[in-house]
Amino acid sequence: MSAGQFIRSFYETNGGAIARIRVQPETELAQIGGSPNDAPAGPPTVSTTVKVNKSRREYGIGPRKIGFVFDTGSAPTGYEPGNIYYIPVLTRARYDAAVVGDTMTYLAGTGEIVSKIEESIK
Repeated sequence: MSAGQFIRSFYETNGGAIARIRVQPETELAQIGGSPNDAPAGPPTVSTTVKVNKSRREYGIGPRKIGFVFDTGSAPTGYEPGNIYYIPVLTRARYDAAVVGDTMTYLAGTGEIVSKIEESIK
């Protein structure tokens, strides 16, 4: 994804806890199946911070994510149509409502959701 600025935001775990997460502003502005990827209201209820690119071996919270591909001719500068890009989905309800095949908007580019990855906590 882009290497631009990051913002501090919040993430709702599958268990309903609120944790801090660092994301790029466009992550919160993404439209998933026509609905915004809004962050839950803070403050955090757990001290653990979500690590967006957590490996399976690391301890901590790895967020649930969706994978999407941009439509041909729609990819923003620096992005390639056909490549799969992943962003965290900040609430469980938005993740549950997302369906593989739904339309997605990110940085004004449109694409299709091609996969969903569940949250991992270790």
